[in-house]
Amino acid sequence: MLKDFDPFRKQKEEAFDAALQQVQTLIDLIKSQVNQSISDRLKILLKCSLWSNRCDLSISNGSVDTQENGLLSNIDHLQKFILTDDTDKAIEVLTKSPGIVGR
Repeated sequence: MLKDFDPFRKQKEEAFDAALQQVQTLIDLIKSQVNQSISDRLKILLKCSLWSNRCDLSISNGSVDTQENGLLSNIDHLQKFILTDDTDKAIEVLTKSPGIVGR
């Protein structure tokens, strides 16, 4: 049926497949930081979440951006594009709210 037709399906699948390695890299990084505070680990996750939309097909005009250098390596470079950074406030709320983020 036409409602099931997605002209961008192939591109979406390619983008998903390309992102799997970066997701595994992020998981490994967070696991390796057992000596880091929960706040430091949350900062990495929040920034990855913020900048992950740079890979969106609508932004990239349909081309798959594998970000060969990796999102993690680009985060510091992208920091200058953040107009207002309330990361510390968000982490304070997340870490002090029982049931949202464990300690």
